[in-house]
Amino acid sequence: MAQTVFVASEFRVENRSRRATPEDADALWSGRHIPKSQVRHETKEERSDCRIDGDALAQRVNEAIESLLAKGLTIVSVTPVISGRHDVQTSLLPTDVAGYGFSYTEGMLIVAV
Repeated sequence: MAQTVFVASEFRVENRSRRATPEDADALWSGRHIPKSQVRHETKEERSDCRIDGDALAQRVNEAIESLLAKGLTIVSVTPVISGRHDVQTSLLPTDVAGYGFSYTEGMLIVAV
């Protein structure tokens, strides 16, 4: 019996920032002493809207393949699933039209028997 697994990609982290939680920041600004070791931090990540994280995708594909092989299955194919985006922008003049389009790898389909 064949088994198909979809491994989704995720967009690349473009910017990562770390800052004190709002509660601890308010306490620090109001003059309360909080030891540095007790200040809680939160991390904020901004992800790209068009560039995938290829390293993370490769790792997840490898884990999926290893899992299928551990079940005694043979990998038949690994196929990328491609998605795309596009937009058209017009101005007040009918001759001023601009647009763009691009594709990215949404994930991978792995077929094993």
